[in-house]
Amino acid sequence: TAGFSTGVPEFEAVKSGEARKRTGSTDDPVVLYGYAFHVETGDQLHLSVTGPAETQFETTVTIDASKAQLFRAFGRKSPDGGWPVGAYLGYVTLIRDGTILAVRHADFEVLP
Repeated sequence: TAGFSTGVPEFEAVKSGEARKRTGSTDDPVVLYGYAFHVETGDQLHLSVTGPAETQFETTVTIDASKAQLFRAFGRKSPDGGWPVGAYLGYVTLIRDGTILAVRHADFEVLP
């Protein structure tokens, strides 16, 4: 699954769904997380965020050990002047040997 939070969440909060935030303020950090099952060594988790005013950030994490479940989070602190108000869209893609296994997305809104 994919979700937004206003800080790096605890794993238990990700698993229970408590970590998921639908809105934040212009001064909050914007953090996208991905929660995956049955990942293997060498799999990649690509996290990307787009928002208003061409706001965009992304990263790709290579998984270093096979796991039954894991999560990874990536985000940014608010820039000087705060985040642009509006809708943000996050995508988390699980890739194995160049093949996309799963894509999940999440929505987040920055409020004034």
